[in-house]
Amino acid sequence: MRIAILTCIHGRRAVSELMLRHHTEAAGRLRESTGCEFQIAAVLSPEDQAEMGPICDALSVRWKAYRNKPVSAKWQVGLEFVREVFADVSAVMVAGSDDFLSDAYMAFAAGLVRDGWSLGFGPDRCWMLDSATGRLGLWRRQYDPGIPGITAGAGRVFTRELLDRVGWRLWTRDKNRALDTLCSRRLRALGYRLDTLGLTDHGDRAVIDVKTAENIHSWDAIPYVEVLDPTAAACHIGNLGLNIALEVFSKRT
Repeated sequence: MRIAILTCIHGRRAVSELMLRHHTEAAGRLRESTGCEFQIAAVLSPEDQAEMGPICDALSVRWKAYRNKPVSAKWQVGLEFVREVFADVSAVMVAGSDDFLSDAYMAFAAGLVRDGWSLGFGPDRCWMLDSATGRLGLWRRQYDPGIPGITAGAGRVFTRELLDRVGWRLWTRDKNRALDTLCSRRLRALGYRLDTLGLTDHGDRAVIDVKTAENIHSWDAIPYVEVLDPTAAACHIGNLGLNIALEVFSKRT
């Protein structure tokens, strides 16, 4: 079984490299225990390819260059690139260039894909790491029965069956923000929705989004149900096996 991890990169090269290295190493750790090949496909902005292209090559990350805006088109091009280079892919997992998925989350998702649990799914909560201060905030989806299929964007999984049904088109309008909502609305218009994975606040199945000064939505703009100070945040990240993300503090990207 093969799961492709799709990401798009624009600037923020230090944290992007950490993200690629983490998921490449996680793929190696999980290969035997899950029986799944996790492979990364990245779409680089043209101005990043001179620096990030060789890093991708060294990590065996498949990549191509494409303009950054509209951002929705860049992600759609990435999805089509996955179909081209990984013809036998069982599912596509989405992770932004500043998203870190724990080994336990990746293994859990792979098991759900193998078992045919859902056509597509995503986590109901996500930790947000403020690279400027080291604080860690927990965002949790507010359940609204009138708006199904809304999950965190990082760690969303779309199975091959779902992608085939929707023609491998998830981002069909030109937009530079609210891409998760755009994708969810596209699926709902076609009669599908993402199932929500109910994670636990401090469990090992976790998703962390690193917020830097370049993010569209700042760390402070997000409503949190819990905030950890830098010491507790570092401990929690370390317990998740995401020690590589701690380097973000020193790089201050």
